[in-house]
Amino acid sequence: MNAIKKSRRADYNFKMNFLVLVYNFFIEANQNRWISRKMLSFGGNFLFPVYTGIHHYIICYNIKRPQWEIIDNRAQEMSMEDTYGDLPWNLREIVNLEPTVVTMSWQTLDNVVDCGVFVMRHLESYMGSANGWSTGLRAERVCSLPLK
Repeated sequence: MNAIKKSRRADYNFKMNFLVLVYNFFIEANQNRWISRKMLSFGGNFLFPVYTGIHHYIICYNIKRPQWEIIDNRAQEMSMEDTYGDLPWNLREIVNLEPTVVTMSWQTLDNVVDCGVFVMRHLESYMGSANGWSTGLRAERVCSLPLK
């Protein structure tokens, strides 16, 4: 039971630190007019890897098309709140935009151990649009074994 409390506290501390970091970045960027042509020249995406204690995924702020994007290897089977908790909704308070989940052909249903590998490939290759996005990852194969 003590380990569960520690895990929840660590998760809460991560969320708060992440929100403070993002909030401070946007406040400073706005005050200093930091978001400029130079900033947009690299693609205009801020990618934040997120680790919840059991799963890795990415939250992206796309400057060119102002929106929060969630890049996750898991196919969306549950509600966004059940899947990601309150973190995406807290981001909406920083920049008033609803987060959307990026849909990809290689999203998985059964692979629950390789999320860190997916995050690395997504960080290396995501340029702000799922159209034409190539990661070298294949769609999950679903095997159906004959019943005996």
